[in-house]
Amino acid sequence: MFTSIDYVFSGFRPVSVDDVIAMVRAMPNKQSASDPIPTWLLKECTSELAPFLCRLFNTSLLSGVVPAAFKSANICPRIKKPDLDPADVKNYRPISNLTVLSKLPEKLVARQLIDYLSDNNCYPTVNPPTGPSGLLRPLSPDCCLTSCLPSTQAT
Repeated sequence: MFTSIDYVFSGFRPVSVDDVIAMVRAMPNKQSASDPIPTWLLKECTSELAPFLCRLFNTSLLSGVVPAAFKSANICPRIKKPDLDPADVKNYRPISNLTVLSKLPEKLVARQLIDYLSDNNCYPTVNPPTGPSGLLRPLSPDCCLTSCLPSTQAT
């Protein structure tokens, strides 16, 4: 049984052209074989492409529909451990390589969810994960939401 809470997530806010530009510029220079445009070129043309991408992402957020092209990925088998037999199919795991363009709305949505959770004191503060240098790493929205669930249940 869940208890009543004082805040409700009412939906995603539209993203701005500046949000898109900042997110594109922060992306690593990696890309998938299925990317329609190299990442370096996307970054170089960000100012020209951002208004179109902004409209595309906002339409997706408001309609709740993700473009079909964003749902496809190149899947490559990778061996689980270097010492395993490469002839045995069970020693491989699938790696999905999404396009850079499909990762952008995902990151924009994650940013909004993390901001919402932080603003409403739902962002977990106990044992935050640290990166290799010992600095705090942001928690994923999944982790935040999962850690909030027990606190909303009646005891």
